[in-house]
Amino acid sequence: MFGNRIPNYRLGGWGEKLLLVYMVGVLLGIVLLQFPDQEFLSRYGFFSESTIEQLRFMDVNGKGLFFYCLRNRGMIAVLLVVFALTNLAPVIAAAFVGWVGLGTGAWITVASIRYGIQGPLLYIAVIMPQALCYLPAFILYIRWMKEYHLGKERVFSKMAQLFVIIALFLLGILLESYVNPILLKNFIKIFL
Repeated sequence: MFGNRIPNYRLGGWGEKLLLVYMVGVLLGIVLLQFPDQEFLSRYGFFSESTIEQLRFMDVNGKGLFFYCLRNRGMIAVLLVVFALTNLAPVIAAAFVGWVGLGTGAWITVASIRYGIQGPLLYIAVIMPQALCYLPAFILYIRWMKEYHLGKERVFSKMAQLFVIIALFLLGILLESYVNPILLKNFIKIFL
């Protein structure tokens, strides 16, 4: 009935494969942190009580955090775009997604060990609301990369897509710098 009206947002197998790589990374992050003892966790300060206590009372310099995030996230974004233009694009995208999955699994595991059921909620508080921009930007990036290699789109269309990706990326950095610290601070005061 709606077969011709609904656009196909599948990424030709790339999206599904990257999701699998992400899930393997999450699982690996969870498994790797099952073996260390409490001393390992306290030594590296992952969601430690002292870190959480500092966040509760710290005032964040939004401008400084913006430039810090722009420098660190921007370097990764530039590398992803540069590699998207090479034949290594799928490998680099998979490595990036696997690394993000590994981090996700590790952070959720540590937060769960330290704070129980509130741990995953703390992790969500750490990544929101910027993840609402970074995730669509990455999905659009994968689509852009695929279309670049297939040569389906015209130059103007590719540039417009890249502009949208960059706009979402910058909006994510703005949210991470100015909105997330406020939300995280309030979450910590209420729940922890």
